[in-house]
Amino acid sequence: MRVSLPAACLVASCALFGCDGLAKLTGGSGASSAQSAAPPPLPAGSTCRDSDHCPRDQACVEHRCRYRVSSVTGEYLAVVGRGLYEAQDLDEAARTYQAAVAAFVRADAPTPPSIQCEAAAAILGAARTPEARESAARAADRCFRASLPGAPERKQVMQLVAKLRFDGLDATKFDAEQPAPRFFTATPSRPSTDSVEVAIDMPSHDYPGYAEIQGSLRGAEVTRAVADCFTKEWQKKHMKQLDTSFTVKYRSRMRDMGDYDVYVPSIEVIGVGDASGFDGCVAQAVTAGLGSPPKLRRSTSWEQPVSLAARLP
Repeated sequence: MRVSLPAACLVASCALFGCDGLAKLTGGSGASSAQSAAPPPLPAGSTCRDSDHCPRDQACVEHRCRYRVSSVTGEYLAVVGRGLYEAQDLDEAARTYQAAVAAFVRADAPTPPSIQCEAAAAILGAARTPEARESAARAADRCFRASLPGAPERKQVMQLVAKLRFDGLDATKFDAEQPAPRFFTATPSRPSTDSVEVAIDMPSHDYPGYAEIQGSLRGAEVTRAVADCFTKEWQKKHMKQLDTSFTVKYRSRMRDMGDYDVYVPSIEVIGVGDASGFDGCVAQAVTAGLGSPPKLRRSTSWEQPVSLAARLP
């Protein structure tokens, strides 16, 4: 049991033993128990009444603790990245957010948790390869470590991380004391896009421009995009095969330019079924895969129904 000494005795003991020696004799450390048990500094984003309620490197701004040091370049790039993400240009959004984080590092300024998490969401959305998913998991880990539990910016990142559960993600890595070197150490259960077989039923015709469009539909770019649509749908339904159909409409129209004529081509892919499901995904994938329509030196128009099947072997 520790006995409290009168103030005079404490002063005398300090003079005799020194305060450090007195601390050893009395079992103390020279610091109050409240100080020794103080929790680590909170990340930016915690609520506050004024700056006295924030860690020293933060100030109270609109009742939230914010870092005092920042990078204007990083803030600017984050705004650009947010616009790209909202426009669903995920690849460019991910690159822009990575540049934003790099700007904070160059300025020797901490990256705000909201930007860390926005960057993670963009990188997760753009990840399509095993290497990209590892990079995305590391970005998510930085978001989780930088933000407070229950913070709104964590919610979307957590939802996107949950979609990686079939790719061999070991979620326990996020609870490690230090960032893990790899997060995908479990056996993947989701089929890879390379394992998906895509069959397109499109009969041959001698329509102008038809053969070129038919070749593009059966090309590697469309096949890979359709396989990606299948794996996304597999996460929800775990089906061995998915079928859909769509119609390809092609038109080459003459435009009178006065001294000469030009022919303006256009192509349209009309899907069926649920626009937010496999049918809609395939229609978008085919539209992107076909690219620019073939140019002809004549007026013509045609349309062709196409059947498509994606399946696991």
